[in-house]
Parts: sequence; C-alpha cells; structure tokens
Amino acid sequence: MAIVESEASELSASHTKPDPRLWILLASVAALLAWWLAAGRDAPSEPASRAREVAAEDAQRTDTQTRSDPELSAPALADGEASLVTQPSAASVARRSATSDDGTLRVRIVDPLGAPRPGIAVWAESTLPMMPDELPGQVQISQADGLVEYGDLRRYIASAKWPWKLRADIVSERPCELALDAAALALDVVRFELPAGGELEIVVRELDGSPALDGSPVKLRLAKDPEQLLEASALERDARTSGGRVRFGWVELGREWEALAWRPKGSSAATARFARPSTLGERVEIELVLGAESAVVSYRVLTPDLEVFAGRRLIREQIGLFGNVERSEVVTDEHGRFTLDARASDLEPDSFALSWTSYHGEEHFSARAKRLPATTPGWIDGGDIVLEDQPVLCSGRVLERDGSPAAQATVTLGEAMGWGSAPRTITCDEEGRFEERGVWPQDALTLRASLDGRESQPQYVQPPARDLELVLTHTCTLSGQLLVDKGVDPSVVHFVRDNGDGTRTPIDREQRQLFAWGNRESDWQVFRLRPLAPGPLDLVLLLDDFELARLTGLQLTGDLDLGQIDLRGKLRVLEIELVAPEPDAKLEGDATWRLSDGGTPHQVNFDRSPLRIVSPVAPIDVDLRVRGYRRATFERLDANTRHVLQPPLRVRLALRTSDELPKPPLHFEAELYDGASTVSAPAGARYFTPTRNTLELAVGAPGSFRVLWRLERHFEGDGFGGATAAHVLEQHSIMIEVRDVPGVQEFVLELPPGALSSLEGALK
Repeated sequence: MAIVESEASELSASHTKPDPRLWILLASVAALLAWWLAAGRDAPSEPASRAREVAAEDAQRTDTQTRSDPELSAPALADGEASLVTQPSAASVARRSATSDDGTLRVRIVDPLGAPRPGIAVWAESTLPMMPDELPGQVQISQADGLVEYGDLRRYIASAKWPWKLRADIVSERPCELALDAAALALDVVRFELPAGGELEIVVRELDGSPALDGSPVKLRLAKDPEQLLEASALERDARTSGGRVRFGWVELGREWEALAWRPKGSSAATARFARPSTLGERVEIELVLGAESAVVSYRVLTPDLEVFAGRRLIREQIGLFGNVERSEVVTDEHGRFTLDARASDLEPDSFALSWTSYHGEEHFSARAKRLPATTPGWIDGGDIVLEDQPVLCSGRVLERDGSPAAQATVTLGEAMGWGSAPRTITCDEEGRFEERGVWPQDALTLRASLDGRESQPQYVQPPARDLELVLTHTCTLSGQLLVDKGVDPSVVHFVRDNGDGTRTPIDREQRQLFAWGNRESDWQVFRLRPLAPGPLDLVLLLDDFELARLTGLQLTGDLDLGQIDLRGKLRVLEIELVAPEPDAKLEGDATWRLSDGGTPHQVNFDRSPLRIVSPVAPIDVDLRVRGYRRATFERLDANTRHVLQPPLRVRLALRTSDELPKPPLHFEAELYDGASTVSAPAGARYFTPTRNTLELAVGAPGSFRVLWRLERHFEGDGFGGATAAHVLEQHSIMIEVRDVPGVQEFVLELPPGALSSLEGALK
C-alpha cells in the first residue's frame, strides 16, 4: 500500500439509475412511504449512483479551473449568504443576476471552513421517495466555485405538499443531508456544508505496474475486525476503475477504512487499511497491487498459427458457484499475456474458456485452459493457451423413437439454473442434425433435446463429442395445488414415486419454482413436477418420511392436472418463542424433534425467534440447542409455548504451542463436540491469534466433550464471499469434562511442535 499526496482524478463507478416511473407501477403511496421509513433514510439513493457516471469529467474540469483561476479557489458568495473568504468574480455575478428571480435554487457546497468543494454530486429529493423525471431536482455536480443550480425548483418546493431536502454523494457513516426548510430557503444561495473530510483516490495496478483493466471492481468500507469478516459492513461503497483509478470526491475524517480491488470476476482481493484522510481537505492516494497478497497466474495466448495474440480483448467464461455461466473480459498485452487469480479453493472453477471474434465476424477463435491452484502470493507462469479456429464442441442427430429425424428440434447445452446466463441452445436442421463449435468451460457437458413436449434423456459428454444420438421420448407433466392450513409452508412437502418393491424415487419440482422471485406460500401451493415417462404411477406426498397422502393407480399418457390435494388437518406449525435475557440478542441454533410415540429424529435449524416446527398433528419431543444458552428439552409438546433462555456454562480454552499460528486468510479455532453435534458457541473472540492464546466458549449442558480443532479460510471475490472450514489435527483432539458449576472452567490444551505447520495446504 502506498499513500501519497495527489490531485483529484476522475470518478468512476458503474451504476444505472432505474426508471423512476417504476415506483408508481410497483406500489401505492403508502407502500412507498413504508419503504422510505425502513430503508430510505440510511441507504445511498439511486441519484448518487447515477451521479458517479458523469462526475469524473466535471470534477476534472472544475479542478483544472480552480488551479488556473485564483478567483475560483475561494467561495464566491451571493447576496444573503454570509461572506467567508472573497467576493465572486464579475462573470459569476452576471450569471446569477439573470437567475435570481426565476425560481432557480442555487446551492453552494462548502467544507466546514467555507471553502468551495467542486466535483461533489448533489441532488434534491422529496422526503416522499417518488420523483418523476420531469421534476427539477436531478443530480448536479458542483462546479469550481462549489455552486449547483436547479431551475425552477425553488418555486416547486414552495407549492409541494412534502418537505424537500438536499443530499450529497460523499462517503460518510451518516447520510449527508440538508433540509430545504424556510430557514435554508431564506438565503439567495443555500449553503450546504459537508462534514470534515478529504479526497481519496485509489489506484489499482498489476504486478508489472500496468493499470488494472477498466471495470475492475473496487470496494471502500469501514475497516473490519477479523472476527467480523463475514458480517456486512455498516458503510461500504462499490466502484469500477477507469484508467486503473477510482476517485471518491469526499471521504469523512476520523475513520479507519479498508479498500479492496479485484480483477473482473476475480476471487482474490488486493487490500489496504488506512486512517486517511486525516486533515480537512487532504488529498490521499492509495495504491493496490493485484497479486501482491495472493497468487496470480500469467497466461500467453497464441493464434492457431502459434503467433503471439497481442493487444486483443477476449471473452472469458467459467462456471460459477451455483452452476451459472459467468462472463468477463481479459486483454492481452504486447506479449500476448493476461493475468488471472490462481485457484485458491476447491469451490472455485478449475477451468475456463476463452473466445474471440473478429470485428466483422469472419474469424472465430476459442480455447479452454486450466486454472492453476496456488496460495502463495506471487506470479506463476500458466503456460501457453493455443487458440483453435472454432473447434467442434459437439455434433450429432436428434431422432424420434422410431428412428426418424426430429426436424427443428432444440438441443440445450448445460443446465438452466434459474438465474444468471441462460443455457446455450442449437436448432437442428431438417435431418435432425446439429453441430456446435467453440469450447465449454468445464470438462463435462450436459446435452438434452426437446421438440413439441417430447424430451430426450440427458447425455453427459466430454468435448469434443461427435456422432451423438439423442432420442426423443414422450414425457408427461404432473401439476396441481396443495391445500394446507394457514401458516404451513407448502415447500416442506416432497413428492416420490412408490416403485412397488419397497423403494421410492424422488420427483423434483420444476426448477423455475425453486428460484422464483417471491417466497410466498402461494408460490409453492401450485406445483409442477419434472417430466415423467408415460406409464403407471403411484404418487406419495411426504413430510420427510411421514406419509401425508397417496395417489395410486395413476396412468400417465399425457400431461395431468391432479387438481387440489387437501392436506389440511395433516400438518401444523408449532412455535417456541425464545426469550433472551439480553435485548436484541442473536438467537440461532438447531433443534431435534420426533413423534413422542416414537419415530425418526428430524433436525431444524433456525436463526430467529420463534422457532417454527412443521410436523404431523401429534405430540412431539423437542431437544432445543440455542447457541450461547442452556440446552432445553420439551416432552409431548402439543401447542405453542414460551421458553426463557438460561445462561450457559462458561469454558476457557488455553492453547499452548511453540508453533506459529496460521496467518490470514486462515484462522484457527477450537469447538466442543458431543458425538457429531457441536455443543459450544463463541463467547467473545472466535480465533486464536499470536497475541491471544485463549478462547471462551458458551456450553449448553454439562458432560464429557471432545475438543476439535477447526481451520477456516475466508475468501471474498468480485460479488461473492464466504468461508470454507474443516476439522483438522484429529489425532490431537482432547476430551474434557465440563461440570455444572458457576464461573469459568479453564482447560489447558497443548499441541506438540510441528502440529500447526502440518496444516499447510489443509484447506484448498
């Protein structure tokens, strides 16, 4: 990280302002008001996002004007505004005189000392968050003298039913606002004073010093403690680089910040922590180097003729965490090279595809390459990627069951996951033939054919796959509606085929319902199942392994609507209200329940109160484990109940080792287990560190427990983040006896020399 004094540069943050008329279509005025009360006071407004797209040019122009015109380096104040520095220039006076009586609202943006602040995005908005485009309060960028003007807005506010306010797009913990009340509007020029701050520019470079690719994501947020890495930040701003830079025009003083930068769709961030700007008006530059803290791989791209493919922009595709296809760009340098993050986790894709099409579309090159695994920071040579001239990805024929060609059938490549990129499709010719050229991001490819309601069985092939045959078979779709009692979530009901030999085959709902925008109960009451082959069917509806309904003797010859299936009176929701001694306590954990008269145990996870258990209408026994509180049991529970949580037992684990602890992003901790279930929760810090060799745990019940060591790796990528974890050093697990006594019980845990050093590579 480098911090130097710098001049203001261009602001770049790619955001798009949605059509404001959409608010009117989406909800009534009451709903809009509720939305404002819930989120509008603290969340950055959409005009702020829109402003960043145009602020760079204005900020640079006004900054240049400020340096070249001494009169513009101090605030030019109009009549009615308290004078702090100098009088305005003649040009400024003439311009303002022409607008003094036409209803124009003039606003001067100043710092706490009264100096004008150019390049700040400001907008006026009603306290009711609904403002059609024709209203005169749109985003303006303050000029060199700090001035912004809104034509006719003064008159509009005077007749408005709702109060208005000004908002400034700055980086501060609290929204920067000014009420446009009578006192503010009494002045000819409204004074909008920013909190104490300074300018921040983030420069993002590659290891070789070249600027990061345009559009590389950058995040600025309040610095987090390592214990809070997986929690949302109270304040963060996202931006995209232009020319390797991102400018934040005004950043609040007195805060410790963290800046992160990635390559587009990157998985490893370059980071910096800093407590700057620290003085009013300070201009600070922070440099982030991609690959300085993580492993990066450099690839060289060659043409089919083995010539260096220099200075070209290629499309990179990879399969995302949820199976969707992610696309981004890479640009080769004069040596034909580009750089990617190394593969640091098994959750990341192990390969990617590159493609390039000439400007007029006459040439198409593509190739597939492996992402090399590595965790040690630095540069790795990934070797050469030799492009091919549109290689065959897959080819074959789609046939009917009688062997005749299926003309105009559709072949689908990949799976439809319900979000992200749609799967690739091909249309067969009159002979049922298909051919697709290019590459696929993964080793295996799924192919499925369809035509007029008929489908083939999926085929899993490895490209290049030639001479394939996909045979269409008639399929039937089952649909219907579940009738359940109020409060019962219909999604807990599952469908299976009874095979008649004691086995059952699950039948999934169609995926489009799994990823519906809403999560209302009605979304799940109407069901549509995956297509089935024609023939007899015994359909069973289950709650876990409890049979709720059975439809026998169904004959599938075509699509079948089962109508309404009445499950009312067969399912109910039992609620356990959890009452904690601390207000706003985080209540999460798990519970195991079973029928009181015997049955299979079922586990429920929860993260709030009340705990809701969907069960058959019968008494149940519940074993409740709320993290950080005493364990509780309920026998023959048959109605909603209230449970006051009791303080847990306290355990302190003291680690003794001569080894060096793993360094971030790896974190080392310990947990208590009873068999396969954890019985402890952190009662403070979660991880051992070089300066902290003790952890305190809350334990729900006395007993003999095993101490298991846990290694966790945090990762944060462009648009995703999380952690992977595994229990390690199982040969060094330790049994302890926790007693039901007050106070803290301490246990000393010793690890032999070399134990922690063996963790290198334990988490990929």
